[in-house]
Amino acid sequence: MTIEEAGKQIESAVNAYGVSAVAMIDRILDQVRSEIGQEAVNALIEDHDLELRFNITPGDADFGAD
Repeated sequence: MTIEEAGKQIESAVNAYGVSAVAMIDRILDQVRSEIGQEAVNALIEDHDLELRFNITPGDADFGAD
């Protein structure tokens, strides 16, 4: 997966599931972390305002957990 593909998947998940998209976003970010690395995950978090929208912070190991 490329970072561009991941970004499109994140936006599709947000459009389809709204605030319930966290689980899907978590899976996408896990795949990106595995294939590309944490730096790419952090870029996606920043580029898609995931910290503000879903409380997903750069460098987090457990996205969406309370």
